[in-house]
Amino acid sequence: MNIKSLAVLVGIFLVGNGILWVGQEIYYKEDTAELNTIKTELQVEQSSITTLESELNSLSNTMDRLGGLMEQYEVSGQIDAYNAQVPTYNSSLSRYNLLYASYESKVDAYNAKVETANALAEKSGSRWYIVPIPGTTKMHTNN
Repeated sequence: MNIKSLAVLVGIFLVGNGILWVGQEIYYKEDTAELNTIKTELQVEQSSITTLESELNSLSNTMDRLGGLMEQYEVSGQIDAYNAQVPTYNSSLSRYNLLYASYESKVDAYNAKVETANALAEKSGSRWYIVPIPGTTKMHTNN
């Protein structure tokens, strides 16, 4: 095989792969756009989840400190001081439970979108290419 034949063969494979690639890009255009939209939404949701985690941690720390203070009041017999903290603690607990329910809901929604994104990525993310596989050639000799 001479250089010209090899160049023509390489050119055919390049053009064939280019046509195949463009066709697949057009075919998967909507899926790719949807995947990009979901990725953007996931970034926003991740930020919201992180904010909720911070709020929950802060509220949990506040409740731990308040619980420790209440325990000191109880141990020392300061029942009036203990009882004065109960409404604050209960209010914090109610807020924590509401935030946690919201957090769980957001995490579930996030995970569902991740599954959708993974399915779309698997569907539209792979591409076919033409790969030249050299055939066996027989060498002829004159005997």
